[in-house]
Amino acid sequence: MGSYHQQYWLDGRELIAVGVIDILPQCLSSVYLIYDPNYAFLNLGTYSALREIAFVRQLAAQFGLDSSTPDPQYADFNFYYMGYFIRSCRKMCYKAHFRPSWLACPESYAWVPIDQCLAALDAVPGRKYARFSASDVPDPNAIPSHLSMVELEQRVFCQLLKRKGTPSAFPSQVFPLAQFKRLLRPQAVETLHECIRLLGSRVLLGNIRFAFRSLA
Repeated sequence: MGSYHQQYWLDGRELIAVGVIDILPQCLSSVYLIYDPNYAFLNLGTYSALREIAFVRQLAAQFGLDSSTPDPQYADFNFYYMGYFIRSCRKMCYKAHFRPSWLACPESYAWVPIDQCLAALDAVPGRKYARFSASDVPDPNAIPSHLSMVELEQRVFCQLLKRKGTPSAFPSQVFPLAQFKRLLRPQAVETLHECIRLLGSRVLLGNIRFAFRSLA
């Protein structure tokens, strides 16, 4: 929902828009904007983005490491995140008007200059999906190729949650997927394997857990 709300008043009397933002490490995230449609001609999406960019600069100047009142929360606080971008959505077109700007490649997760991304999207039918990075750019979150799914099943855990009415002294059971999969249908196991592939290298941390309420 966003942690902070910025109000936009017209002549100090009429509330015409509310911007919802989050302050995250290294960036301000613009969650969404609510505005009075009677003032759509003012392009309030663009205006609020400019105000939020100015707010990023204000916070960096006031609390950055080089300021007189440094705060670790604002170390390297240099970026403004505008959320999702859909090329074919008219309401999102304004997001492509700011420079310098980057989009995250949906396959490599690398940040790519927006002009390169727009060209890639415009080259495909419907302008809905495209890889932005060059084909030789690896996915930094990919699972190392030498690790087999059998090995990964030892790094991911499954938990059978307690049913209602189970005595509290009876703990929930947690097992590596390598053991737990014997209780699952083949289709469920394949679904978990697909989740592991999508999660990527994060599964190597050993803290991924799938919870089940029932095996029926």
